[in-house]
Amino acid sequence: MARTQDGDFALSPTELDALFDTAPGLPPGWEKLEDTTVTNDEGWVTLQGFLAQWSMSTALDCRTTQAYLAYLGMGEETAHALTNTRRRKEERKLNRNQRTVLLCYVVGAVGCGKTSILRRHIRRPIDEEHVHTTNPYSVVNTVEVDGIEKYLVVR
Repeated sequence: MARTQDGDFALSPTELDALFDTAPGLPPGWEKLEDTTVTNDEGWVTLQGFLAQWSMSTALDCRTTQAYLAYLGMGEETAHALTNTRRRKEERKLNRNQRTVLLCYVVGAVGCGKTSILRRHIRRPIDEEHVHTTNPYSVVNTVEVDGIEKYLVVR
């Protein structure tokens, strides 16, 4: 991401809205980015957070990503923007992992700290009191795997 309008390398809510002004609004799940990806101290999405959020959105719902790419002016070429990887079984046989987005599910009993794990993944403080969550919750951040930066979506 080049410098933003105000030169801070982070998208303010106004800048984010302007980015998606050709679309019918922000993509689903982008309403509260500070709860799902890396943001600065003001809660504005950083370059790392923007790319991570885009990767998570694509991993969870690639059709919506294709629609938003079309809204942003990519036209009918949206299928070329996404890469299909080999089946994991085939990748393991070849000892190659070409995936850039990894998906991890966290399961456990009520109150065991699943949400706390997710919040720490995006560098947020852990709530002192248990907050019951009822809807699926996903976060994304970068991790290094064998010296290569990848996006880890934790759900």
